[in-house]
Amino acid sequence: MIITIASNGYEDIEPTCKAIAMRYGLKFEPIEDNVPKEEGFFNKPKKDTIYKGMLAVWKIKDPDVRIFLKASSENKIRYLVENKKITIEEAKKEIETKDGEMREYFTNNYGLNIKDYGNYDLVINIDKINSSGIIDVIEKYLNKMKK
Repeated sequence: MIITIASNGYEDIEPTCKAIAMRYGLKFEPIEDNVPKEEGFFNKPKKDTIYKGMLAVWKIKDPDVRIFLKASSENKIRYLVENKKITIEEAKKEIETKDGEMREYFTNNYGLNIKDYGNYDLVINIDKINSSGIIDVIEKYLNKMKK
């Protein structure tokens, strides 16, 4: 099984990805978000691997499952205020700047609309669940997939 997982949140999803990999006996491999467009698709992705990164859904050819972990602006603000100890206004400005830069980067360098959730098989709103809840939702989805 080949799975891609991306997120627009600021929380580190790597531990979640690794926990899913461990449960299913999969390898874990992050994909950097600055892979040159010229490299194209990874036509021969490693079997039984979870690939993490915003580009994973586009760079991995024919994954079995494409997952997106979606965080609201409010969730991102709360995370930054709690973890970076900044004001709400500073968090809003940072999110606006970073999200705008990321959207522009992916559009200009790859021609991709990173807000097009139609590219994913499963989109999970992560605002109200923790890592173990995310893992449970993904596990239920994987177990119910048609063979």
